[in-house]
Amino acid sequence: MAKIRFSQDLKKVIQISVKSAQITGGLVRTEHILYGIMKCPDIYSCKILNTFKLTREMVEKEVIMGDRYENITHSESANRALAEGEKLAEDKGANEVQVEHILFKILDNPKSGAYKVLTKNSVNIDDVKERVISMLDQLLMKWIVREGKDMFNLQANASEIGSGIQTDLDLEMRKIGLAMT
Repeated sequence: MAKIRFSQDLKKVIQISVKSAQITGGLVRTEHILYGIMKCPDIYSCKILNTFKLTREMVEKEVIMGDRYENITHSESANRALAEGEKLAEDKGANEVQVEHILFKILDNPKSGAYKVLTKNSVNIDDVKERVISMLDQLLMKWIVREGKDMFNLQANASEIGSGIQTDLDLEMRKIGLAMT
């Protein structure tokens, strides 16, 4: 089983997560990853969460300014979300682990700090998960059918498939009233 690489957006989210974790004790928790997502307004996961009226400031209040010593699920949960997100990406046939794969897996764990931050801010977890996974499934299938006529074409046209998915994500965002800048 080949290891799937992280997308540039996911690498950026993780860097922000590490910096915020340094402020709050050194362990990267799922809520730090959520904070990293919210600090990147151009990524799809952030835009999805914004449609549920969640803001960076709301997450920051819980993560950076909240009780640093509260016993919330720690880095084991974050590591599990990253590993399970990678497995989800592989299962979906993706060539990169996207932020959305990780967000989906974070939302699978009701004990995680990120899950608690979202529910505390009245975000419907099931609606977010449904929107993320349906977008990943729908776009992947559309572009595999269009560009990947057989296994050779699928591999040879991976870049075109990725670009097509990104273009379609941009269009989907416009449909719900969000513009890419």
